[in-house]
Amino acid sequence: MSGLDVTRAYDLDFRFPASDTVVGATLRTFGEFSRVELDVLLHLAPQPSGVMIDAGANIGSLALPFAKARPGWRVMAYEAQRWISHLLAANAIANDLLNVEPIHAALGREESLTDFPMAALDASLNFGGLGFGSPGVSNERVRVTRLDDIPPRSII
Repeated sequence: MSGLDVTRAYDLDFRFPASDTVVGATLRTFGEFSRVELDVLLHLAPQPSGVMIDAGANIGSLALPFAKARPGWRVMAYEAQRWISHLLAANAIANDLLNVEPIHAALGREESLTDFPMAALDASLNFGGLGFGSPGVSNERVRVTRLDDIPPRSII
């Protein structure tokens, strides 16, 4: 695919928009992204199994290394940007992280549809910084789901 780059970070392969100015660029340059946050999550989750929810998972820069370090955990990775959620899914499969559940949806108070920014993959911007009301990009309809609707037995 044109407009994509691949880099190795956390001993994992990450596909991302080549023109991403933050997450992809940081993974490419430093081989990590938000290391402190990952270390805190791993410290708070020493159990052999559980559920980790990554809201706004982007390409998986936290969800994937967490899933690799905690293979007994279910990692629910929510990403509202369609193309980015596809890259998240591709990254999980390419790294054989079958405990990652990529979910293309936004999170909110009630089930609905909403308009969410959808940038072209060749846009030069911080894809992880796009959110409701981001200027300069077109929107597309995205499903909104509630975390409260996850069955209680699914969360430890």
